[in-house]
Amino acid sequence: MKLHKQIFSGYVLIAMLVLVVGLTGYNGLSAITQSFDSAINRTQPVLTALERIRMAATMLAFSVAVQSINQEAAPAGNAPKLQIPLTDIAAAVADYHRLVEKYFPHELGTAKEIEDSVRAFEKAVEALPAYDHLREAVAFHRQLVQVSAALAALNDLIAKAAANEEREFHEQQEKVHSQLMKHLAWLVAAVCGSILIAIVGGKWHAMRMVKPIGSLRQAALSLGTGNLEARAELQTADEIGDLARAFNQMGEELSRTLVSRDYVESVIDSLNEGVMVVDQTGRILRSNLAMRQISNNVAMAQIEGSALDEVFVTDAMFGNLMDDLLTQRTFECSLRIKTNPDVIVSVSVSPLLKEKFINERVLVIKDITEQKKTEEQVRHLAFYDRLTKLPNRHMLDDRLNHALAASKRSKFHGALMFLDLDNFKALNDKHGHDAGDLLLIEVAERLTGCVRQIDTAARFGGDEFVVMLEELDIDKDKATSQALMVAEKIRVALANPYLLKIRKSEQEDFVVEHSCTACIGVVLFGNHKATQEDILKWADIAMYQAKNSGANLIRFHAE
Repeated sequence: MKLHKQIFSGYVLIAMLVLVVGLTGYNGLSAITQSFDSAINRTQPVLTALERIRMAATMLAFSVAVQSINQEAAPAGNAPKLQIPLTDIAAAVADYHRLVEKYFPHELGTAKEIEDSVRAFEKAVEALPAYDHLREAVAFHRQLVQVSAALAALNDLIAKAAANEEREFHEQQEKVHSQLMKHLAWLVAAVCGSILIAIVGGKWHAMRMVKPIGSLRQAALSLGTGNLEARAELQTADEIGDLARAFNQMGEELSRTLVSRDYVESVIDSLNEGVMVVDQTGRILRSNLAMRQISNNVAMAQIEGSALDEVFVTDAMFGNLMDDLLTQRTFECSLRIKTNPDVIVSVSVSPLLKEKFINERVLVIKDITEQKKTEEQVRHLAFYDRLTKLPNRHMLDDRLNHALAASKRSKFHGALMFLDLDNFKALNDKHGHDAGDLLLIEVAERLTGCVRQIDTAARFGGDEFVVMLEELDIDKDKATSQALMVAEKIRVALANPYLLKIRKSEQEDFVVEHSCTACIGVVLFGNHKATQEDILKWADIAMYQAKNSGANLIRFHAE
């Protein structure tokens, strides 16, 4: 039976009990009321009829007495004849007899006595006119005494009959009261019984409902604590049973879903790349274990719930990527990690394909720090001298090309110095290439210390170096003076003695003091059409002019 039918049937049962009790009480009270009304309807007319007889007899006796007194007081020969009206008392007696015969047939004996007493009274009254008040006054008065006695006897009978009727009325009243009390007691018992039945039935019905609900609740609590095997007992065939079956089906689906989710999460956690899911605002929703490793073992709780700019060093481009719902893009950035701030990652952003997650993105993060370091090393090897760490000829060509273009735009002059060391070969011949390498390293450090950050000091090859100065004065003479000042600074710096600490594997380390100067050729470049090959060639020519003139000299290329 369906649950709503059970509840409805319970309410119908209670309503029927209340209806039965109410109808029974109503019928009983109606019967008692009718009995009481019947007793009143029977007794009251009889008492009224007795009172009519008594009143009629009394009035008749009073009328006779008055007429007799008037007759005695009248002059002789003028005394009025007595008039005796017996009609009212006869009618009252007839009504009384009829009522007793109708309502109290067992009282007909009493009615007969009253009728006899009335006849005796009537005879006594009727005999009064036979006496002449003058001749037989004594007999007349004796007859009046008989009338009075008959009237008294009639009154006594009427009083006795009225007392009997009143006694019977009171007996009937007590009987009705007793019936009423019994009926009320039964009605109270019926009401209490109905309430008890309703309570017991309601409790039974509630227990019948609560038991499967309690089982369902326990299964739900168990499932909520992680027990995926929790199931509700199928105890009823009503809506609660349907709910239990739906719950069990949900538990099975949830178990399969969680197993699938755990499998997917295991697969994602096994990836070497970090994976994150973010919403449209850039708030991180989920992350995998690889992301924790990339973040140098930062706790997941510190990553999930954080904003992207709290984890990544981002720029406006990242915001544009988050605003673009459909484009898949990849970019590089650094992580904001205090323990290791040099972590560089490649981030690929893709939108989720599910429609309900359209505002979420999947970020695949790959640690490319080592790759970047390797690329930097390769780039350094390609553009920097391995020994002196100065830019090599390839880097110099690139920077010189940019400097020529910048000079044409800004009108500022630049200068290129070509340097060749004096007395370098003697050091190599005497102390070996290690000593020569130490000298070249020291020369590179001195050159770097003599120029600005925007300038370039490069190793051209062997013991040849190139210094390029940018953003000199627009005026050529002033630019020449500035270039000469830097060239002189370099010449003096390089001319200072070198203390070279040479290490020999079989001998103790020793220090070699060596003096080495340099010849410097300088060429200015600015707003003209010279190529970088021309600039290098002119600086090289100027350097050889200095070398041919002697050591430790500076020469400018004359245009």
